[in-house]
Amino acid sequence: MREQTCWLPRHPKSPRNARQELRSFLLAHPSAELLLPTGELLLSELVTNAVTHARAPRGRLIFVRLQLLPHGTLRIEVHDADSEKPAPHPASLTSESGRGLFLVRELASEWGCCPRRGGIGKFIWCHVSASPRGGRRVSAVRAGISGIMLPTVFPSLDHALPVLWDQVRRRPVRAAHRDFIRLCIGPGGGDGVAECLSRSGRWSVTLYIGDMTDWTAHPITITTHSP
Repeated sequence: MREQTCWLPRHPKSPRNARQELRSFLLAHPSAELLLPTGELLLSELVTNAVTHARAPRGRLIFVRLQLLPHGTLRIEVHDADSEKPAPHPASLTSESGRGLFLVRELASEWGCCPRRGGIGKFIWCHVSASPRGGRRVSAVRAGISGIMLPTVFPSLDHALPVLWDQVRRRPVRAAHRDFIRLCIGPGGGDGVAECLSRSGRWSVTLYIGDMTDWTAHPITITTHSP
């Protein structure tokens, strides 16, 4: 079992540094292309939560452990010095906060929260699998947003949609257009995309960023993927 660990400060740059650690850890791994998109998103969200919400004394660091388990499953652990477990509450990907555990529940094959052994605080762990979880939309897809997100292979459409929507929700998009995109790829969406992929192997919609007088077009494209 491979393992890599690091300590991070409670700093806004720590999520980015954690993602770099994960990319280094998965470098040359045969399933890196499938593990990395979901792994980066979940690791970033968990570290962001530890930076933003953990009630810990000044100077306490965040500990990250990355492991490759049998059958190629990626295990992520994020430790902080706050012993209070996060309280799950209804959240959606349109929220500016509270998305971390929502994404973990949606994308991880397993997850949990445990007290740290021999010390104060807790850690949240999750498993990311290169194989689909057995949902309705299990075929591998390649998805990207022109000018924003390079085409990336995901083990299933259900893995791809939250990552795409997470990119959209960060952008300055008019409310009506955002609502339309949300119906396509946001929480609870995707049925129309799945149907289109089953018929033609390709689905696309254009994301318009900006206002009525100053905007740029960024096609969102999803295609079926055969290794």
